[in-house]
Formats: sequence, structure tokens, C-alpha cells
Amino acid sequence: MGSPKDEEGRDDNEKLHSVSVEKGFYIDQFELKQRAWKIVMNGNPSFWKDDDLPIESVSWIDAMEFCNRLTILERDKKRLPLDWSFTLPTEAQWEYACRAGSNSAFNCGDELSSDEANIDGSIQYGASRIGRKSFGTIKCGSFNPNKFGLYDMHGNVWEWCRDWYAKDNLKYTNGSIPEKGLYKVKRGGSWFNGAHSVRSAKRFYSSNKYKNQTLGFRIVLINQ
Repeated sequence: MGSPKDEEGRDDNEKLHSVSVEKGFYIDQFELKQRAWKIVMNGNPSFWKDDDLPIESVSWIDAMEFCNRLTILERDKKRLPLDWSFTLPTEAQWEYACRAGSNSAFNCGDELSSDEANIDGSIQYGASRIGRKSFGTIKCGSFNPNKFGLYDMHGNVWEWCRDWYAKDNLKYTNGSIPEKGLYKVKRGGSWFNGAHSVRSAKRFYSSNKYKNQTLGFRIVLINQ
């Protein structure tokens, strides 16, 4: 996890260190779509509405409520064993999934433009080609996936993680998460951000009650 000292846009909370994700997990190919939210939660809080757009304008509390309801729903229908549950990814799980074996700034290399992700391409990063400025979310899976087959790990919407934010996360080398904190971690950047803010190592955070049009999530399935 983290970034080398010479990576452009690097923050001081991205110290490079090894982490062992000790248990396997399943992660959704896509950011959660509004179609799924509507089935489980009823209603749709998103600013831009379309079944294939990512859900946005949801807080961390909202995202966890979705995961809990989905878990109960699937157990009631006998499609999910009692020791499995849906939740948000830990920060370590998220970065492992995003990188897909890469150690570059992005999972596709050290350059990223708006031809490759839904970002503000008018803000140049390194030698990346200057492109269009984005004005909102786009349909999930509109760009090529990473080597794990996962879409939109860079841009579109920020993705909530389960963890409390810790500026110095070097001691969580087994993938465990802080037991308490003031803010929840979010990863991946959004349509509003330039490439420097959607890097694989970029760490940011917000109150667990915060919500806006740049913020959604992706679910994981884990064996407890």
C-alpha cells in the first residue's frame, strides 16, 4: 500500500508499506448501481438518475445500511449462508483490488486521461494527455476494466471504505482496521477530480454522515 516518494501528487499519508490481506473476499465489478439501491432501499437519493449510473449522495451510514439490508434479504431467500455477509471493503482490500498487481500511480500505468476514466481531464497529470472536463457521473463500466476485471476504480465516484481514517496506517500490516476515529476513508476519486486525486494510493476521508454528488460505494462479500 502507499506510493513511492517520487510519485507526482503524493501526500504524506501514503507511506509505502507491505500489507497482507489474509482472507479472501469477493468484490463487485462495478460501483453500486442505482438499480440495485432501488431494489433494496426503495427511493433514490442520487442527483443524476439512471439505473446504470452509480448511486451517489449517500453517506457511509447509508452505505452500511444498504449492505446490512442486502445481507438480510439474501439470507431470508436462502441464497446466502449465515457466515457470509455484504459490507464495504477495508482500505487494504480496496487498494489491492484497485491495483490488480500494479505498482504504478494508476492500475493502467503512470498516466491517466479522461479517455480512460471519468475524471476532470483538463487538469494534467505528468505526461498524460489533456482532455475534457467532466460534469457528472457516467454509466458504470464505460471504460476498460483493470486486470482483475473491475471497472471505475479510478474516478466516477469516490468509494466509501469500512475503515476509520488513520493518517499513519503503517501498523495495520495484516489488513486490520482502526477501531475508532473521527472520519471514514474514501478512495478512488470522482468525476470532479483531476488524475492526481484518483491515484491508486490516494487516501481521503469524510464524516460518516457526509454525502454529496461525488460519493458512492462498492460492495464486498466476505466470510466472517
